Parts: sequence; C-alpha cells; structure tokens
Amino acid sequence: MQKLSKISALACCLVTLAYFIVPAPVGGREAAAQALVKFPFPSLPLAPCPGAQEHSLPLPSGLPPAQFVDFEKQVFSFLQSGEYKRLGWCMDKGVRDTGAFSQGVYYGTHPAVRVFYSPKAMQWLAGGRQGPIPDGALIIKEQYPPPAGRYAGLVDNQLPKVTDWTIMIKDSKGSKDGWFWGEFWEKMKFDDDSLPFDYPWASFGLYCLRCHATAEKEYTFASLDNVRDFPGRHSRSPTTARGGVRHPKLSSTAGGSSPYCTGILSGVVPSSPLPMRMAHDPDSRRYQEHVCPDRSPSIDSELQRLSSAGIGFRDQCLSTH
Repeated sequence: MQKLSKISALACCLVTLAYFIVPAPVGGREAAAQALVKFPFPSLPLAPCPGAQEHSLPLPSGLPPAQFVDFEKQVFSFLQSGEYKRLGWCMDKGVRDTGAFSQGVYYGTHPAVRVFYSPKAMQWLAGGRQGPIPDGALIIKEQYPPPAGRYAGLVDNQLPKVTDWTIMIKDSKGSKDGWFWGEFWEKMKFDDDSLPFDYPWASFGLYCLRCHATAEKEYTFASLDNVRDFPGRHSRSPTTARGGVRHPKLSSTAGGSSPYCTGILSGVVPSSPLPMRMAHDPDSRRYQEHVCPDRSPSIDSELQRLSSAGIGFRDQCLSTH
C-alpha cells in the first residue's frame, strides 16, 4: 500500500512538471484547457431531455397520394392527443409572442406559441446548428391566443386547452427546402382533391416559406435560448397591459384608429398578423373587427387601389369574404 502511494505521488509530480515544460499550443494554456472541455453537447452525460423518444410518424414523401389525407389525420391525432408531451420532448421555457403586441393589436406571424422539439431536432440544436437536420425531425408550435403575457408563470395544466398547431417535419426527399409544413386545428377540413376543394393546410412548399426562407440555416429560427433548461432568455416582444410602447412611425393619422392600419401604408409593420387560414376562416371577421375598428373608408380605398395595382402585401383589415 505504501509503495502504491509513492507511485501515485510520483505520477502527480510528473504530470505537473510536464504542464510547465511541454510547449503550449498557439493561444496559450488557457485556450488549450478550454479546448479540452469543448466537446459536442450530445456526448455530455446530461443530454437534453433525457429519456425523450422519437415519434413513429412516416415520412410523407414515401406515401402514395391516396394515403395523404390519412397521413394528415394521423398527424392531427398525434397532436391532439399530446403524444409529443408523453414522449418527453424538449420544449420552450414558456409561451412567447411571435411579434409585438401594441395598443391592443397583435403583430405576430403566428399567434402566441410554445414550441416542442423532437430528439432529432434537439440533437441538431444542441450540436451548434451544424450540418443538415436529420429526416424525421419534428418541430411543433402549440398556438395560443395572444398576447403571451397572460400565460406568464402558468404551468402546463394551467394553460388553456391547445386546439391549434403548426408543424415542420424534415423530409429531404419531399421538396427543395426539405420540409413538410402544416397547420392543424380542431374542426379543420382535410383537402382530398375533391370538389369542393379545401385549402391545402399541410404539404410541401407552402406559404410558410415566405418567412422561413429567411432563416440562417435549415429554414428554422429555432434557438437554444428559447428551450427550457438551457441558458439564455427566450425571445420576447414589447407588450404591456395597454399594448406596449407606441412606435413613433405608427402614431395615429387621419383616417386610421389602429396602428396596424396606419402603419401598413408605410410598410412598417408585418402585413399578415396571423396565419393565412385566418383569411379563409369566417371566424376571422371577429379578429378583423378587433384589429381595424371603425377605420376610415379612405384607408380601405387606398389599400384596395394598391392591391389591385399588384402591390405585394396582404392587409388583414381588408375584407376577404
């Protein structure tokens, strides 16, 4: 035992001596020490969301057209049952807005959302967003009525029942961008290519790309800052009880009582506060009445003129029925 102790002490001395004698790599010993601990996150002992399991949904590109509606219904059942929660997926720190909420008007591209990430999606995120996202990765946005501030501090069983989701399924063989996009909600109709034709709410190459094409990589804005148990603060938009600080360029002008309605003429604000399905949904009239109360006909007339001239924007305030 005494001999073993002497050997151990000698080994420690030799390691210490080598540290001071062996030339340090470029960047100094501190850089070398940091390099030793910089290994990919998935290899850490505490992996993100330990025990999380992948889904069993098939890749849509491998399905014949006759099975497409059945696939959509399978996805909807997966969402409605909350299977992604039972599989233990990583999720956002909380519900967050996707745009500002100012003067009672919401400017988000989506409603308020809480995002869930399948293990394949998390592997890519935790690995530094390097390389392509693996096929089968699934990102789910639970969508809630905005603003997100009303849900601050609420735990899962205190949130309202989820009835609306948007999804991204990575399927590199399905399209150039490599994603299957979709929105699913209660009482939706599925497009079966039969009369009367329904809007295709789930498919490849959908309007979602208008925004997602601007993402840095892989058509997703996903960030570890938003994910629970990771450092950073999840994204927040200006919101107060009365709607936040009024943007100077959106101050009231003659003919418009809503900052959205006055601002759209100058291109300051997003042109589509909610998903496109709202424009096809009769219930969206209530939203339009909220967004554009008592707006002067002169504003509507000008927007109609610009629209007929081919100006490339959608005005949520214009009648779509």
